[in-house]
Amino acid sequence: MSARLRHIALIGIGAAFIALTANIAVWMPNNPVPITGQTLSVLVVGGALGLRRGAMSIAFYLVLGFFLPVYANQAHGLGTIAGFGARGFTMSPVVAT
Repeated sequence: MSARLRHIALIGIGAAFIALTANIAVWMPNNPVPITGQTLSVLVVGGALGLRRGAMSIAFYLVLGFFLPVYANQAHGLGTIAGFGARGFTMSPVVAT
């Protein structure tokens, strides 16, 4: 396997891991925002893949969300990313890596 193909595969696996864990949610009482597994998976992917591959994996996850329901609570689309209050939450995983 070439190095380029390995990098692409790792980026795809990282994005898939974030998408799978984004739908694991814990609702806290008196809090409208759930705690999702996405938070942990972003840190794991960033730590395991490094700066460039981690950021590319998260960017690929964000692009997947335009077309597929991969965000928390099966949300997707531009309205989810550009919605009020979501701007900081969509860019913070990229900064976290």
